[in-house]
Amino acid sequence: MSDFLSNFDNKNYRSRTEKKAEENSEKATSSQTDATSTPEIEKKTVAHKKQKPIPSRVDMKKAAANPTDMDPNENTQIDPTYAKRKRRKRILTAGISIILIALIWWIYYSMTHVKLPNFVDKNINEVRTWSNEQNVKLQVEQKYDTKTEPNIVLSQEQQADTNIKKGGNLIVTISIGPNPDEQLKLPNFSEMTKAEAQTWVDKEKAENITITDDFNKKIAKGKFIKQTFPSSDVTADNYKRKDQLVLYFSKGEEIFEKNIELPNFSKKTKDEVSEWGKTNDVKITFENGTADGAEIGTVISQNFSKGTKVAKKSTLVVTIATLKVPNFADYTIESAGEIEGITASVKKQFSESAPYGSLISQSLEAGTFITDKEGDTTVKVVYSAGRPYLKSYFGTLEGQLAEDFYNDYKANGANITYTTYSVDSDEEKGTVVKMSNYNTYVSMNYTVSLGISNGKGYTPSAQDTEKNTDTDTDTDAIDDDTPENDPKDTKTKDEKKDTATNVDAE
Repeated sequence: MSDFLSNFDNKNYRSRTEKKAEENSEKATSSQTDATSTPEIEKKTVAHKKQKPIPSRVDMKKAAANPTDMDPNENTQIDPTYAKRKRRKRILTAGISIILIALIWWIYYSMTHVKLPNFVDKNINEVRTWSNEQNVKLQVEQKYDTKTEPNIVLSQEQQADTNIKKGGNLIVTISIGPNPDEQLKLPNFSEMTKAEAQTWVDKEKAENITITDDFNKKIAKGKFIKQTFPSSDVTADNYKRKDQLVLYFSKGEEIFEKNIELPNFSKKTKDEVSEWGKTNDVKITFENGTADGAEIGTVISQNFSKGTKVAKKSTLVVTIATLKVPNFADYTIESAGEIEGITASVKKQFSESAPYGSLISQSLEAGTFITDKEGDTTVKVVYSAGRPYLKSYFGTLEGQLAEDFYNDYKANGANITYTTYSVDSDEEKGTVVKMSNYNTYVSMNYTVSLGISNGKGYTPSAQDTEKNTDTDTDTDAIDDDTPENDPKDTKTKDEKKDTATNVDAE
């Protein structure tokens, strides 16, 4: 294009014009010579005729616009394609300008806009990454959706494959999963297999339902066992997707390999056997038995011999040496304390209903086994002493009554008490001379009235006089041993004797 336009340069245009004029002049001269045979002098005149100046570019334009204004005698050639070429140049310049403007606009648009991908069914993290890289503001809206996983794009406001301006907003809606507050109608899981229950859970997006397996001998594998709601406020009628529910399905009967070898438990304690059972997951059942010479609380037999191999969860029966508590009703008061291995603490107690010698109670029930060798093997046994019998206490000193009534009645379970009053009597002072009742059966709660002599009219016997004399002699001996000049002793001998006599009398 530049080469083409250079042809229209003023200097080049004149040079080309002059060259063409000379060529045309030579052709005209040659043509005249051949046609008319003009003399040589005229030829020279024509050849040496002064040529007119070459028209300028402005003149050429005028000539092209008005060919009639041109001098016909002037030797001037007009380029008929000049206007066309000029028009073409203008069009080309305008086209190039338009293309440049469009290119600049396209570059600017490309730098300020970005093509929007289709984010539907894509994770929101992918959208965030793209928006950060492309400097696009992301606006996320949320919506419950049962069929779409959480954080997956459900829709976008701007259509995919369109251009979005950088710095603009991209609005997308994502799934936040199923509505947790939606109430679900639970099926009858008891009629479903485990696979059917799992299908229902997956379909309803009930992610808070836990399906677990449990061994069961009676229910076939894969069949329903039970359902439980951890919260007492939740039932099958008001169950919501957010509530907890546990479904149990059977794994069938659990079968273990017999790979546990039994030791010999003979003479082992109960605690030692129990510990072995816990360690090896073997159930131990203890039975009580007796064996001569066996120590209480140790093993005397086992249902599987040493070396036998058993499986986990199997049951081992072990017999422990024990003492069996007898029924003391079969024994008398005298023979109860003679039972071998058992220490019987025998006691008698009054009873209005149980006949004398019959058993009232024993601290350990008959048939009870004592398995602890270090435990207390004493059994407290109570036999009946019959009905309370109030005996005679005539002549008994009042000071002896409290002890007698406790030993005779209170210690044996009868609440028999007494009251006293003073009686004028020639009996020795302080002795029982009257009783409201005596030598008869009374109730378990009874009070007897006792008359106590005040000693008025009582004449001491010779034996009592001799006793008092001995007392005076002892008192004199004491006085003789006491230093007469003792400053601390202010009593006379007669006063001391009177004091001693009063003490004896009392």
